[in-house]
Amino acid sequence: MQIGNEAGAERGIFWALRDVEFSVREGESVALLGLNGAGKTTLLNLVAGLGLPDRGRIVTQGRIGAMIGLASGLNPRLTGRENAELNLSVLGVAQGRAMTEALERVIDFTELTEVIDAPIATYSAGMRMRLAFAVAAHGEAPLMLIDEILAVGDYRFRQKCLALLSARRGRTTFFLVSHAITDVERFCDRALLLEAGRLVFDGAVTAGVERYERAVEIGSGIGETGAQAADRPEGPARFRGPAVRMQNRVGAVAARLISGAGAERTAGQLAPYGAATVEINFELTGPVRLLHLAVPIWDEQGRRLIGLSSEIAHGGWRDVAPGSYRARLDVPMLGLASGTFATGIVLHDAGEVLYRQPGPCFEIAATGRTSFGTVSLPHDWTLDQLT
Repeated sequence: MQIGNEAGAERGIFWALRDVEFSVREGESVALLGLNGAGKTTLLNLVAGLGLPDRGRIVTQGRIGAMIGLASGLNPRLTGRENAELNLSVLGVAQGRAMTEALERVIDFTELTEVIDAPIATYSAGMRMRLAFAVAAHGEAPLMLIDEILAVGDYRFRQKCLALLSARRGRTTFFLVSHAITDVERFCDRALLLEAGRLVFDGAVTAGVERYERAVEIGSGIGETGAQAADRPEGPARFRGPAVRMQNRVGAVAARLISGAGAERTAGQLAPYGAATVEINFELTGPVRLLHLAVPIWDEQGRRLIGLSSEIAHGGWRDVAPGSYRARLDVPMLGLASGTFATGIVLHDAGEVLYRQPGPCFEIAATGRTSFGTVSLPHDWTLDQLT
């Protein structure tokens, strides 16, 4: 696949994409990164053939499986089975035994057997996503475009989807748009970074993610004012990435860090290899369909060491009403070597980030024991004499 753009200099024209040129080899897994409005979905629409570029050209080879938006080609008047058969046909699956087998695989994967013969209009957003993904993934299209569609799925089903995509790596070309950086780093080996419609980075996914997070740091975070940037904690370790606060959804948020001994450590030391608790008081001013909380941790070099997420722990909380809440994150042993660390406090509704701001910073003092690396996992050694 090749995309090229011819420059133009007309004033007063808004270009959703400009000076974008790249090619993708067969079998590559490519992440499209960028802030909202950077042009990611526009680019996917053009690659999918849903629009034509005003200038330049787009060249693709083979069928395309596009999952852009929850509808993704589903007709609300048709049943799930009828939609699956229609879309598999478009993707090149022949009628007869091949279609029957493909339909069985799709229905089995979606886990929607009981409702597969009901109209799509009766499906929830998550059910539509499951069907759209399963059809595209089992249609064996050589090029797949995925635009945040996995954001509405629960954690278990997302992992199931990623496992299926991983099984097709190397024989299918993937374009993935996602703000779930962990999914991007796990699945993709290359990243394209868009800023205001221009391609500013094309390279290894790890470097692309680091550049994306640096680009939205102090003074340029999503939804961040100059005053908020000035309030960012300074020091050896600090909050990284975009700062987000949706004031129409989330009210006051306060967090504190407590050591295993029960002493508050809002800004201080934690015991080496000890327990720790993060307590978060927050107000929701609107309903949340699927609430997740997360606490990412960065070290002095700005590396994100870990993300402690309620989504991974138990799947989050559904249908949370407006009100005041207190959440507790209990860590039996914080296995970090000595150093200074920063945290973030993140609230999101399924894939939509509602709040992402700096959390408490802390320090772990050296213990005198030898430590290799930054993270120390609980472990033990035994020695048995064999001869």
